[in-house]
Amino acid sequence: MIEAGSRLQIAGGRSLPSQGILAANERALRERPFLRPGYEFSPISTRKKELHELRSRFPYRGFVNVEVEGVEPFVMFSNNDDLVAQTYFWYGPDTFESFSLRVWRTLASGAGTVLDIGAFSGLYSLVAARANPQAQVHAFEPLGQVFGRLVTNLQANGYGRRVEVYNLALGDRDTRTYLNLVRSHLVLSAGSSLAEKKSQKTHARQPVEVRSLDSLARERGIRGVALAKLDVETVEESVIEGARETIEASRPALLIEVFSGSNLERLRTLLEPYGYSHAVLDEKRQSADVGATDLPGVANVLFMAKPRAEVAALLCSVRPLSYTCRRSSGGLLPRRLESYARESLSPSGLVSLMPFALRARGAARSVLRSAVFRLRSEVRKRRK
Repeated sequence: MIEAGSRLQIAGGRSLPSQGILAANERALRERPFLRPGYEFSPISTRKKELHELRSRFPYRGFVNVEVEGVEPFVMFSNNDDLVAQTYFWYGPDTFESFSLRVWRTLASGAGTVLDIGAFSGLYSLVAARANPQAQVHAFEPLGQVFGRLVTNLQANGYGRRVEVYNLALGDRDTRTYLNLVRSHLVLSAGSSLAEKKSQKTHARQPVEVRSLDSLARERGIRGVALAKLDVETVEESVIEGARETIEASRPALLIEVFSGSNLERLRTLLEPYGYSHAVLDEKRQSADVGATDLPGVANVLFMAKPRAEVAALLCSVRPLSYTCRRSSGGLLPRRLESYARESLSPSGLVSLMPFALRARGAARSVLRSAVFRLRSEVRKRRK
């Protein structure tokens, strides 16, 4: 909460006394939907109409408790302007990109170096830092206003020195250009991009430094990248073009926000030569489709330099996907897992698949163990 005696500058140059802020916050706290009897938790989109109506009618300014399954809770600040933090405030734990964050947390827990490219206010950076205290986390955010909020959130959680922050954009080369801002000053500019979007009107442009990841990695000594998130608003291909040396050397897992099927196809073309398979993550269904070419709207897509069998096995071991596999009749992963597993018909494939079989639960565990058993039998037959 905001300390008594403080004053907050708001739109139009006016300032509210702290008592006014506290009173408004108290009203907002009482109106949160997830506190209502019988409320059912579900993934929430920041485009949800009710979310915008609530933040307009009941503004909240202060720190928000954020709970993501599998990591210690943390806080994020919102001046009634951060839609990510506001989602947690209004709808409670695990409501923003909950499945993607579970996958991210699982991968981050074993990653030495993690990159959060397009970090916004720091949610993915904070989850990675919480999941793996030994990880070196690097967060990139080009927009000055949002970068300030990123730094605030990292410092508020004790990561001001542990997470390296960069107020710049990544692209295919070192240059200077302009960032197209697509939202007003009333909301942190999520969606701002180096590319102009036909679907969103640019209301301002901000000068920005652009670096290629490879150039920056050589300069800063960034090595052993195991995991990266790209939320760069349609310029993903440019970032990957500027990271070819890093990808060649480290083959990091990549969690990329993808906007269209054609965008996905271009990313596949770029990454398949490095041995990458992919899975489309569906937040609404809390599940994934390995090798899919269609998207359920804008979606996060996981790329890993592993056979599809291993990608499927990893995803089936991540909660709540194992629950989905158990409850969903004819779920995509259980149906396809056996065929994917045949891509790993080798002793090394068996070794890499076994840990996921041991970690999975319910039907996913049964499917994976059966696949391992069949693989073992087929490998023995081939040896004979």
